[in-house]
Amino acid sequence: MSLAWQLLITLFLLPPIAPDPSDAQSETPDLRRQLAIIANQRNGTKEKSAQLERECLRLLDGTPSPATKGLVYAQIAKLYCDQGLTDPDKVIQYSTKALEFPLDVENTCKVYGCTAGALEVKRRIARGEEAQELTRSLWKVYLEGLDFVLKQNPPPNPRELPGVGKFDCSPESSEMCKALVEKNRQEMEKRKRAELDNELVLYREIFLEKCGTLYSEADDKTRDTLRQAADRLIVNGERTRYILDLIMHKSESRKQGEK
Repeated sequence: MSLAWQLLITLFLLPPIAPDPSDAQSETPDLRRQLAIIANQRNGTKEKSAQLERECLRLLDGTPSPATKGLVYAQIAKLYCDQGLTDPDKVIQYSTKALEFPLDVENTCKVYGCTAGALEVKRRIARGEEAQELTRSLWKVYLEGLDFVLKQNPPPNPRELPGVGKFDCSPESSEMCKALVEKNRQEMEKRKRAELDNELVLYREIFLEKCGTLYSEADDKTRDTLRQAADRLIVNGERTRYILDLIMHKSESRKQGEK
């Protein structure tokens, strides 16, 4: 199993990070709880995933906000992703929908990861032009995912998670208690940020390695196609060159490691 897949599996097993009150979905705490309850019922079977998909879609009754749609579609994509990617078309269908709406950083990364995993499954059994088209689709997903992660400015290496102290005080209205509550809130925010940074570091390595693999395996003609696709996707020429340099460095490192 490649390093990228080991990292991806690790990420899917991590517990979700508590939502930041300032993010795009802060107005949907009840929805998040409902989706978590639904997700906890999954058992890995197609039948159960289909049932949970219907339960998620019922949460869109009425006039849901864009943020609500994004969260629901992302959750359905993750349900089918966690099922073992036995229905990759469902993953791609709902991941594509989810990315059309506002998503927090963690869900955006996971949706890109699920989409890529589904495309990888389809590419393994594809041949000819279908395989080439899936390679181009994978390049697009990994490149967009990498570009998104880099824009979040992850640290060079995983961070040590800061501790969160316990406290017990009364009465709650006292100035001492208020000060302890505020201190705890700040400690929780710092830990949450560190957890997110560590996920971003892992996703950066996954997307870089997979882009490097696709690039190193491609022939000269396909590489030209991939570079042209990068120009179209990222638009900013300087940023495109920076990202391609990272990918090509990863590609060369991979070749050296195989010798």
